[in-house]
Amino acid sequence: MHDPQELLHRLTAVIAGAPAPLDSGLEGALAAVAAALQVKAVVLSERHGDALVIVAAAGAVCARGEVVPAAWAERLVGAAAVDAPFGAQHPALGAAPRRYLGVAIAGEQGPIAAIEALDREAAPALDAAAADFVAAVGAWLGGHMVSARRRIREVDDAVAATEHFFELAPDMLCVAGFDGYFHNVNTAFERTLGHSREDLLSRPLLEFVHPDDVDDARSQFEALVLGGQVVHFEDRLLTADGGARWVQWNAIAVPESGVIYAAARDLSERRESVAVLQQARIAAEAAVRAKSEFLARVSHEIRTPMNGVIGMTGLLLDTRLSAAQREYAETIRKSASALLTLINDILDFSKIEAGKLAIEPVSFDLALTLDEVTDLLAPRAAERGIELIVHLAPAAPRHLIGDAGRIRQVLLNLADNAIKFTDHGHVFVNVSCVEQEDGAARLRFAVHDTGIGVSAAVQEQLFEPFFQADTGSTRRHGGTGLGLAICRQLVHLMGGVISVESSQGRGSTFTFTLPLAIDGARAGEVRRVSDAPGPRVLVVDDHRLNRWMLREQLEALGAAPTVCRGGEEALRLLREAAASGDEFKMALLDQVMPGIDGVELARVIRDDPAIARVTLVLMIALGQRPSRLAPESRGR
Repeated sequence: MHDPQELLHRLTAVIAGAPAPLDSGLEGALAAVAAALQVKAVVLSERHGDALVIVAAAGAVCARGEVVPAAWAERLVGAAAVDAPFGAQHPALGAAPRRYLGVAIAGEQGPIAAIEALDREAAPALDAAAADFVAAVGAWLGGHMVSARRRIREVDDAVAATEHFFELAPDMLCVAGFDGYFHNVNTAFERTLGHSREDLLSRPLLEFVHPDDVDDARSQFEALVLGGQVVHFEDRLLTADGGARWVQWNAIAVPESGVIYAAARDLSERRESVAVLQQARIAAEAAVRAKSEFLARVSHEIRTPMNGVIGMTGLLLDTRLSAAQREYAETIRKSASALLTLINDILDFSKIEAGKLAIEPVSFDLALTLDEVTDLLAPRAAERGIELIVHLAPAAPRHLIGDAGRIRQVLLNLADNAIKFTDHGHVFVNVSCVEQEDGAARLRFAVHDTGIGVSAAVQEQLFEPFFQADTGSTRRHGGTGLGLAICRQLVHLMGGVISVESSQGRGSTFTFTLPLAIDGARAGEVRRVSDAPGPRVLVVDDHRLNRWMLREQLEALGAAPTVCRGGEEALRLLREAAASGDEFKMALLDQVMPGIDGVELARVIRDDPAIARVTLVLMIALGQRPSRLAPESRGR
């Protein structure tokens, strides 16, 4: 008889002592069962159809994989527990058992295995407690076997899915051995190269590489064998029809398995497309160059007679003409000038496109360059009734090395645009030094206006060729749309950057920075108005930018400026200074001011003996007609 409590203790010990996973400890578990039941052998058999095949045994004389005879298997597969020995011989003992207990192990869909305890000796008897014990062990082993089968099935499914992906992949996939042969290739490999699978697997893989690429391919293969990884390696593979296909490889080696996994993508069509596009690009660039050269030649030929038209019209305007004739001649001159501007823009743009526009760095005086810009644009600003203010910061170097003509061209274009799109207010050209060291300076050129401004969406396209922000049917301003594109190209050619800040109705600021070398030979030249230390100077101007600029320039020259915005304030300051004994030596008077203008203010000053000794300078904007003081008011 078996003590149920003892067998329960033994069962707990068997389960607790089993390794995980159980596969490596089956024999030990079965030996523990044999010891608990005091039998010679315990056998675990797995069902295969209607047969049982031994998978593990303890104390048995049979080998793993041996088939249990049908006399035993039929009863066990039927899930019947047998508590009496049969007369037939059992392979586990090599003889007929005298004690026997067999239990079928149930799976998800019926019996999947059987566990048998058997002995040649008749005692002790295998009773109900022993049967329960074996059934419990069988249930435990059955759970393990069901899980193992499930894992195997999942692995098989994953392998099958991988095989499907392997075959369905549009790219070429292969597995190669360190022996230099393909172990497997997918259908895309066969389809791309035209070789059969048998042919690919039977020859060294390097035999399929184009002769010119074999050395590189061998180097990549050797790197893989050493455990490396190849990414984006390209070579040519030979096709069955004698051609070759360009492919790009990604590959990785698994040294433990001695295999290489690789994927190859056919690049032949892409390379052909790139070659076609390259030829098309070359042809397009040649066409652009030809067009630009043609435009350059034609523009040059047109510009010469246009200069003649403008020159002769100017001479004609100097003669005695009737009002109608003068109007016609002025129209010819303006139209010819506009056409010449258009021709110059086309000529510059075509030179830039053809790569024939060169930057010519020479020594120049930045102040004189700005004066030239002022001289050219002041009359137009005066015609439109706006202030043109040009300022060079005292700290900025004057004498530089660069292409003064191109700098002037960019400033003229930006300032001319600003005047064109400004109906009232001012256009302010401000030049300052951003940084200066080691004989070089980075200058900032800013052109600010109080004009119509542009939206953020338009700003993104302002520097594109032929773009115009004002393109409606009621467009009031002319132009080719090339000016800003040319400015950007010129600034870039000089190593600078150009940008714009603007908002509709609030004006615009175009800014560009340029790196320029400082002319060391003239860097020490300084302009001074007077050698007298710190003379007091009064500045009278209604425009805040003019007051700020004049104050800065006078301070840089060593003077002591005081600024005010109108005639009444100026008279008060002059009289207070005279009363204190610290008189102003000079007064700079803006000619055009609201209320008391500069001319009237000068008359009042000259008529007041207390302040009449101050030296007066009447400031007249370029393009304005100077007013004359009355003879009796001048000369003191």
